[in-house]
Amino acid sequence: MRNNLYSKRRLLVLSLFLYLGCPGPVAPPDQQEERILYIRNAENNSQICTIRPDGSDVQVIADYDHPEGDPFWEGYGWAEWSSDKSMLIVAGGPGSSKDNSCMWLMDVNGELVEKLAHDCWKPMWTHDDQMIIYRRSLGGDIFGLNITTMAVDTVLKARDPQSGDFYHYIPSDIFPENDIRLLVGETYQDSDVEIIIYDSVMQDKSYLTENEIDEGWPKVSPDGNTVAYTRHIEGSYPRSNNIYLMTAEGDSIAQITSSSTNYHWFIIWSPGSDRLAFRCNNDLLSVHIQSGAIDTLLKADEEIDYYPMDWR
Repeated sequence: MRNNLYSKRRLLVLSLFLYLGCPGPVAPPDQQEERILYIRNAENNSQICTIRPDGSDVQVIADYDHPEGDPFWEGYGWAEWSSDKSMLIVAGGPGSSKDNSCMWLMDVNGELVEKLAHDCWKPMWTHDDQMIIYRRSLGGDIFGLNITTMAVDTVLKARDPQSGDFYHYIPSDIFPENDIRLLVGETYQDSDVEIIIYDSVMQDKSYLTENEIDEGWPKVSPDGNTVAYTRHIEGSYPRSNNIYLMTAEGDSIAQITSSSTNYHWFIIWSPGSDRLAFRCNNDLLSVHIQSGAIDTLLKADEEIDYYPMDWR
């Protein structure tokens, strides 16, 4: 049994080496052109799809019919491309439930290569495609899974080793070309969410926000200069927020949306750092940073909604 498992992992490592480390044939058009990766959820069905930035040419990568339940938790809940778009890391899918989401390695044809973890949320690749950063459904720790050795290390512990205080951490992004600096959402006890930068080498965190307002869904632009995030509208009901920009040092730049009734989340940047895509009222929208013009890329209905995941 061990020998079979060892052989499977050797095959996986060899496959990853061929996919990620060696020159290969020219990628098909879907990998070469700029695409938005998103999840389409309906009752008992979940799909991982791509679309052009203008909202045209929907292509389905993976289709999963899951047992009756919450499609976001029991279907596909998260997905991200590797740096060259040759592989995906996925949370959810077969074996998942409302309590635990499995972490899968998936190829570009939607085939599940191997289950990497039984409990995973918000997985993301490091820039060298050698490690997956993620958290689990319970507890606030952030973990790193080495894709070659399958070793799992704790990157950021929820319990502060000096004070003993317990924090809840949500991994959000990694600064471009720098696998050391993580963009993280942090809550302490029942406090609001703050946005921090965690240096995994120095084991030090610095606050980009520190106030009594809920901020969340931070994403750093591909050029590393700007962080997009949401800020809760105090006293709003139903709960509403807007998208803002700040520098990588935490200085405010601009408010991007100005709704008093909508909830914006699942923010992703365009490769050129000039547009954002996000989820709003179950729709998939994009906004041009300079003009503020908003485009509806996919319109949801009572049975279907959309979650933007990646843009490369």
